[in-house]
Amino acid sequence: MHEMQVTVRFCETDALGHINNTSYFIYLEEARVKYFETLGYSMDVKNWSFILASTKCDFLSQGYFNQILTVKTWVSRIGRKSFQLNHEIVCSQTGGLIAKGSAIIVYFDFSKQESAVIPDLLREGLNQNSELKLKETEFSFKKEELHAPANEPGYHSCEKRGTIKYSCTGKIPAERDWEPSK
Repeated sequence: MHEMQVTVRFCETDALGHINNTSYFIYLEEARVKYFETLGYSMDVKNWSFILASTKCDFLSQGYFNQILTVKTWVSRIGRKSFQLNHEIVCSQTGGLIAKGSAIIVYFDFSKQESAVIPDLLREGLNQNSELKLKETEFSFKKEELHAPANEPGYHSCEKRGTIKYSCTGKIPAERDWEPSK
């Protein structure tokens, strides 16, 4: 997962005193550019290989002038000619989720004016930052003693301790090779 920080400037707020909705798309664009740089792509427009096919942002809570935000970016899907980046914008001080977004990026050959197959080297870099590669250490588990049937979804039955519900905060990995903490 790639992270970058941004401090909200006064010009990015609106008459209501919070971050204007258009400013979030600027933060997401900056996060994508920084992410591409980590993959070894420069911002040379003569050698640019990406086009933005789609983007969206859900506004979950308000952000304000001079607030420090962290924009988290990771790969959530890799196709043959395109991939999807997901973003979360959180308050750096509190960790509160302010917005979340996504973008579909197409690998593009500008000389031919058509989409192209993602090169192996880029695919390898995308896989390194893929949601599917998240580590177990990025999870926190919470145990709750409950009196509920052990066969209900989300519950784990233990012979000596009764029924325990495990709730997970964070991203759920595709590979389920982890075991609940005991």
